[in-house]
Amino acid sequence: MNRLLAACDIKLDTRGEAWPPPSLRDRPLLMIANHPFGVPDGVAALALAEQLGRPVKILIHSDLLRIPEMARFALPIDFSETREALRINAASGREAIARLRAGETIVIFPAGGIATAGWPLGRAGDLPWKTFAAKLVHKAGADVVPLFFPGQNSWMFQTASQVSMFLRLSLILPEALRRIGSDIEVRVGATILYEEMACMTDRSELTAMLRRRVFALCAEEELAERVGRIRAMGAGRNNGKTQSVAYT
Repeated sequence: MNRLLAACDIKLDTRGEAWPPPSLRDRPLLMIANHPFGVPDGVAALALAEQLGRPVKILIHSDLLRIPEMARFALPIDFSETREALRINAASGREAIARLRAGETIVIFPAGGIATAGWPLGRAGDLPWKTFAAKLVHKAGADVVPLFFPGQNSWMFQTASQVSMFLRLSLILPEALRRIGSDIEVRVGATILYEEMACMTDRSELTAMLRRRVFALCAEEELAERVGRIRAMGAGRNNGKTQSVAYT
C-alpha cells in the first residue's frame, strides 16, 4: 500500500505519537479509525500497518472488494443484516480473531460506512459505531491503536448520499481519485493496552470509550492549533509594545 500511495503521489502526513511505535509489543494489535473518505483512509491505514513489518488485514464493506488493490488485504463485512450477510460476517470475524491471535494486525473502521453530512454543505459525521471492534478486542486480547483522519468527502458525495445508495457508491472511486497528488493527514494516538480494556465487558461501553479516544485526537490537535495562534497573537502584541517603548 505504501507503493500504491507513492504511485499516486499521495503522502501521509502523520502526526501525534511516533510511528511505527518504538516499543511495539509482540501482541495482537487492532487499529481503529474514523471513516471520512472510503478508499483513501483505508489505503492510508493499511500503509501505516505495513510499516509494522507484520501481516495485516482490513475489515471493509463487501462492496469495496471490487477494488483489486484492496481485495487481497480484505476481510469482508456486510451490514445489510440478511442471512448471507450474517454468514459472511461470522466467517470474517472468526478469521480476524485467528489472525490477531497469530500476531497479525487487523484494521477496522467501526462505523462500517463513510461519514455523511445531514445536508450537502454540512459537516460530515461518522455513522454510529458497531460493537464488532469491541468483540475483537475481548476475543483476541488485543491492544488498540486509535487513528483520526481529518476531512470529509465533497459536497457532491454528500448530496448523492441523500438521494440514493447507488449514487453514493458510484462516487466512492471518483472521491478517491480526487486525492491523487495530495497529502492525507492522520493523527496517531497512544496505544491502548488490553489490560486497560479487560474490565470493560460491556461491548457498547467499550465501543463508546474507543470512539472517544479516536475523536479526542481531533480535539487535541484543534486545541493545540488554537493555543498556538493565541500565543502567536500574544507574542505579536508584546513585540509591538516593546517596539513602541523603544521608540518613545
